[in-house]
Amino acid sequence: MTSNENSGDVSAPRIFGGIWWSAEVPEDWWGEGEEHCATFQAKPPLGALQISSARKDSGLVSDRDLKEFARERIRGGTPLLKVRYGPFSGFSVEYTKEQRFWKEWWLRSGNLMVYVTYNVILGKQNVEKEKVEKLLRSLKPITK
Repeated sequence: MTSNENSGDVSAPRIFGGIWWSAEVPEDWWGEGEEHCATFQAKPPLGALQISSARKDSGLVSDRDLKEFARERIRGGTPLLKVRYGPFSGFSVEYTKEQRFWKEWWLRSGNLMVYVTYNVILGKQNVEKEKVEKLLRSLKPITK
């Protein structure tokens, strides 16, 4: 599911193409598409980053739409932080659960909503932080 535009150039970014979005896979990571989401992990694996997406039939995805989805996933009173990654904007939240660090993002671009989760064993949350952020900054909507 990943490809290099120039397969002879090992420094070329590996692009993961989803149905409605694409992203650069960090060096030493792999990406695999599944029925409802895509999973990204390092080699060897430490944490797991998963991305799923949905399109709104009519109109643009709004902050209100994102907050509605977020409310279904997080405890009341948990603050949502505003974030922006290139053409995507939205909210994120961090928390710990069952000895794991979790971070979730609800992002929007046009009529596309992207839901992202990252989890890793508690205490290791900063090890892959830069690569997770780099992948999110590389997210691009696919227009057809």
